[in-house]
Amino acid sequence: MELTRNFVTQASQSILDLRLELVHTPGGRTATTTLLHMETLVQLPESEPPSTISEVLSALRKEHLEPRHESKAWGDWIYLESYSTVISIESNRGLSSSATIEHGEGEEEGEPVSSILRAFGKLGWHGVDDDGEFPLV
Repeated sequence: MELTRNFVTQASQSILDLRLELVHTPGGRTATTTLLHMETLVQLPESEPPSTISEVLSALRKEHLEPRHESKAWGDWIYLESYSTVISIESNRGLSSSATIEHGEGEEEGEPVSSILRAFGKLGWHGVDDDGEFPLV
């Protein structure tokens, strides 16, 4: 039996994001499940010049992570070896000032998120949630 999955998400800068998963069974039935999806938005202050993607990758390596950058038609992504957490990073000609850390299942706290936040914090970035900005280091 195969299941077809459709994910519906709402744009949010919140650290918590709910996803509604619609599951269609071969018999034509539909089931819905609400999934908890965590994201952390990180940004450079507007007064700071953007970081290069190379600087971000280097900062992640200094935190003992193994990042791999992929530029796709729909955006730039940084994948981390051995983790399901990914970083969606806005890039304009190799420069960035905003990224979203999409926490992998079971990786909401601890590693690799702590190391990712430290890496961005050392580059002068800060976190953003519904209550405003917060320091990363």
